[in-house]
Amino acid sequence: MAFPGRERVSALQVAASLAGVIRRGGFLLAVLVSIILLIFSRLHEEKISVLRTGLTDLLAPVLGTISAPLSALNQAVITTEQFMDVYAENKRLREELRHWQAAGQVATHLSFENKRLRGLLNHVPEAAVHYVSARVVSNSLSPFSHYAVINAGAEDGIKTGQVAINQEGVIGQVMETGRHSARIRLVTDRDFRLPVTLSTSGEQAVLAGAGDHQQARLIRLKHSETVYAGDVALTSGDNALFPSGLVVGAVDSIARDGVRIHPVLDRNRLHHVSILSLTRSE
Repeated sequence: MAFPGRERVSALQVAASLAGVIRRGGFLLAVLVSIILLIFSRLHEEKISVLRTGLTDLLAPVLGTISAPLSALNQAVITTEQFMDVYAENKRLREELRHWQAAGQVATHLSFENKRLRGLLNHVPEAAVHYVSARVVSNSLSPFSHYAVINAGAEDGIKTGQVAINQEGVIGQVMETGRHSARIRLVTDRDFRLPVTLSTSGEQAVLAGAGDHQQARLIRLKHSETVYAGDVALTSGDNALFPSGLVVGAVDSIARDGVRIHPVLDRNRLHHVSILSLTRSE
């Protein structure tokens, strides 16, 4: 004799078991597809780069349209917070302006004299810095890469290798360019490398991304005993595409496994950047 209740229980158990099998199978399939795509991207890196650049060019306007309202809202919040301190800041700047107006007259004279003396010495001028401002339309912090996409590209003068900064300091380097977009490798990316100088000791090192969105690390540091927490890491100028003296981050911790740097990069405030280029001044 059949019992309806038991039949329903058995049916539910079978359905639950089947759902579990499907979930496990779907997960394994996703893992398998990910591995295949990773291997394919390594074997055909150049083709993937061309395809990715084309897709970035295609999607940059769409991403820009989507991010515009959010960026505007965030900017409105920031503006409202800053408005509270505007009066006091304005008063302070007026006092500074009076001071610098007087100093400016002296500086103008010294600049003219300096230029004349350099001409006498056949001086080789330092590089002049130019910049292009752009808006960040997308950024990603996956386990494998940290990058941002901006809405300016080759037609705006952006070139591979140029430094990207914001109001805080260095945030990355241009790694790919399309006609109207560019991809920036962030300082936290595992493949990022940049020669730096520590402000206190003057020690030279190379800042390397650690794959952690809040930290980078120092490599090729000869004398770690002279490094202290809080030391500021500045661009050394050894990289021909990076001006010297730009802030990259500060020493966060010193341990047996190396010196950790807290970068100035803040992904939550990454809305606008400037791309710098160097040219020889006259």
